[in-house]
Amino acid sequence: MKTLAANSAFHHVEVPCDDLERAESFYGKVFGAEVYMRRDARRRAGVPADGTISQAESRGFNIDATYMRIGRSFKIGFLKRTPDHRQSEIDHFAFVIDDELEALENSLVKEQVEIVDRDENRMLIRDPFGMVLELWPRERLARMGLL
Repeated sequence: MKTLAANSAFHHVEVPCDDLERAESFYGKVFGAEVYMRRDARRRAGVPADGTISQAESRGFNIDATYMRIGRSFKIGFLKRTPDHRQSEIDHFAFVIDDELEALENSLVKEQVEIVDRDENRMLIRDPFGMVLELWPRERLARMGLL
């Protein structure tokens, strides 16, 4: 079967969450998960992955997501749930792809796949059932140190 995305692989799962510190504590204790990245709501650089979220916020960051690695390869992200957040369970699946985003976008448009968002780093599409799928070029994740 011919596919639109070349050599794709699963990258991470994101889950809506009401208490990011509690998620870090629980997954750390139960699964040995380690924080590898946190996200600032304004997407500012330099967000610390060490210490607690409260400590990061005391330094002026507004943490709206935390990302943890369980074992060698499973990654799970927790997103601070907002009042307008529609999904109550898994937020999205993220895939690593070998494609260039522009070429892939052209193929997806031809196949009438809904493109939710795209920037220079990644593309969000929606499956026929409403699930968001995040597509990250392998080279971009590698440059960010996330592979």
